[in-house]
Amino acid sequence: MESHDYRHLRLEYLTSKQVASYLKDNDLAILPVGCTEMHGSNLPLGTDTIQDHAMALILAEQWNCLCLPPIPYVYTGASEYWPGTISISPDESLHYVRAVAVSAVRAGFRRLVVSASHGPMGFIGESLVRSVYRDTGEIVLFLSPYSRIMEMEEEEFGRGSEDANTLGAIKLLGMHEGLDFSADRDVDSSFPFDSLAKLRRMGARLPWVFNRDHQHAGLRSDLKPEDADRSIACMKRAAATMKDLPGLFSQYREEMERLMEQQPWTRDDIWSM
Repeated sequence: MESHDYRHLRLEYLTSKQVASYLKDNDLAILPVGCTEMHGSNLPLGTDTIQDHAMALILAEQWNCLCLPPIPYVYTGASEYWPGTISISPDESLHYVRAVAVSAVRAGFRRLVVSASHGPMGFIGESLVRSVYRDTGEIVLFLSPYSRIMEMEEEEFGRGSEDANTLGAIKLLGMHEGLDFSADRDVDSSFPFDSLAKLRRMGARLPWVFNRDHQHAGLRSDLKPEDADRSIACMKRAAATMKDLPGLFSQYREEMERLMEQQPWTRDDIWSM
């Protein structure tokens, strides 16, 4: 059985002295952000946190960088009223994740990647990177690896699904014994109302609340515990498509620094017409 030991990459397992040594040569770190919410009748409340933590560790191994402990509480969105869900507001989520990110940058992790696949973290992450840059001049990168993972799951399992991904993530974190997420039938995830689905296809964005538990992640009957290794392989293939991210991040930071030094908008010869 393949071993998944990432303790040497996990900030919480390292001493301050070890981190000081790391920062002499490397300023890259990844901060996974999950949530705690209803995820159907067969998946745990920590599904997003588990998935994002596992994927962050895979990326940290590939990028040879450190992984910070995951953030488990943000705005959950459509699952907010279901039992076990712990949700804070979008504004509170932005302020909290921003505070952690800024502190991490000040601690020496100048190339900070905030990684989150939880849906509402999309608009929060977009606000995060702009807010941090506008107020501090520091460039934080927001990454959502979910679509890449689902592409690999689609190739491997016939359709991308969170239950397969969660099974692999839990095994990677060493908590998989006895878990079985298979259902007695196959059900696709869905919106609670047809009107909402049609509005979304038109590009509209508005809040919604799940009225059935299966709408969040769907159900599948063909999943077996031994599929965990196939799921981990999917995550690693998805990570491989992002192998160049650290170098590109460094390049972008340098280009932005030069741009701000040059301030082309202050010159008379910059105008196209």
